[in-house]
Amino acid sequence: MDKSDEGEAIRLDPSGESGEVISLHGLDIALPKRPKKSDILFYDLPKRMQMWQRTLVPEELSRIRSMDEWFEKPAEFRRTFSPFIEQEFERRRNGVWFYNNGVPTYITGRHYMFLQWSKIDIGYPS
Repeated sequence: MDKSDEGEAIRLDPSGESGEVISLHGLDIALPKRPKKSDILFYDLPKRMQMWQRTLVPEELSRIRSMDEWFEKPAEFRRTFSPFIEQEFERRRNGVWFYNNGVPTYITGRHYMFLQWSKIDIGYPS
């Protein structure tokens, strides 16, 4: 996160690009540029169904418990699931946009990791 050259806004986009600037309790935040509609999670759901939902992990992949197990799997298995893993690292680095009741909403990579991967005493956060 950097201070923006255009002012005092904090940029959230790791590439340094800025989109809309919002103010949170007096702190100006430059959101990343909003992607095209089809690249925002849940764009294809009815407005009333647009809310945060965890991305389901493919069942075969969820059985892997270590890097050793991963490397013991056949190359075809690794090729099949590498795009999912790369997507998760991309979201962790850059955050993610999702529709929330019709409103494009950005969450940082750390927030995404918390919502997607961290169990708390009541299960996964929502």
